[in-house]
Amino acid sequence: MRMLRSSSSLLLLAPGRRALQAAASSVSAAPQSSDASVFEALALENGRVLPQPLVTRRVFEYLGVAVKEPPRALPNKALFAPALVHKLTPLARWSFQQYDTEAERQAAADAVFAALQPHTNMAKSMVWRQYFLRQFFLSGASLRSYLHAFKSHRDVTAVASAASTKTEAEEENKTDDDDELEGSEDAEPVAASAPTKSKRSQKKRHQTEEKVAVLSESDEWEWVPLYVATGIVKEFCLRGRFAEAIEAYASLPLTDAVRQDIVQLLQDYEQFPTVLYLYEVHRAIGTNVEPLDVAPELNALKKLGRLEEVNARFQELPVKQQGRADVQKLMED
Repeated sequence: MRMLRSSSSLLLLAPGRRALQAAASSVSAAPQSSDASVFEALALENGRVLPQPLVTRRVFEYLGVAVKEPPRALPNKALFAPALVHKLTPLARWSFQQYDTEAERQAAADAVFAALQPHTNMAKSMVWRQYFLRQFFLSGASLRSYLHAFKSHRDVTAVASAASTKTEAEEENKTDDDDELEGSEDAEPVAASAPTKSKRSQKKRHQTEEKVAVLSESDEWEWVPLYVATGIVKEFCLRGRFAEAIEAYASLPLTDAVRQDIVQLLQDYEQFPTVLYLYEVHRAIGTNVEPLDVAPELNALKKLGRLEEVNARFQELPVKQQGRADVQKLMED
């Protein structure tokens, strides 16, 4: 059986990611009890969450970084300093773990991630997304924890983007009011073509959205970007956490192509029982997505010596599927 390896080990890391990974890898997987009391003091007092400005100040005092008001993104030189990463790593893991506890501690984790987001926003930066994803996996927290933290950073980014767009639109409208259109014949084609272009864009966007679907009846995580959902499921697989991989597979929005990639990944690593369980899950709740390709399922059954089931599954297939060259080869070997 091939050894499972983290996808990060297969990539040539950028300098920022190398610095983060090198510094973070030497930190123990779970925060010590003494660390936990320090982290609690950053955001909690007498069991209640402190005001956000105070949490932000305490977090950066703990990190040993001076932050100006209003907060601006710190330079990479400061963020990637080993001393800062050594302190940030256990804090990040502790924060993820709080989402699996009582409400006040969840709010404390929210406050910590809110303090960090202007400088280490995982929704804006691939470097920080990979860093926090790694800390999430090492924290042992639930998938909900990572998604909750990611959403907090994503929401702030969306609000800032909307505000920026609104400002630009207001400035553009002001400019349009000051300018006069010369010649009605020139103006008409512009007015007529704009809706057409808009409709084309909306249609294209709608078609893209239709390709992404959640298997589960719950739509709680349908907002998760495809690249984030894909990375989470594959990382669970690569870390050998297959039960969690299938939970994420069913809960997160994925395309049919990505779902087939997950099957292929499990097959490549010879995780045949997991392949069959994934097919069961897909069939049980996958009414709004395309069926998975049958060949990996037949192959998994065959590898596990369940030959009667191979024949039974083959007989259930439409004639066109039975006649496929790869299916015929599986049945002949």
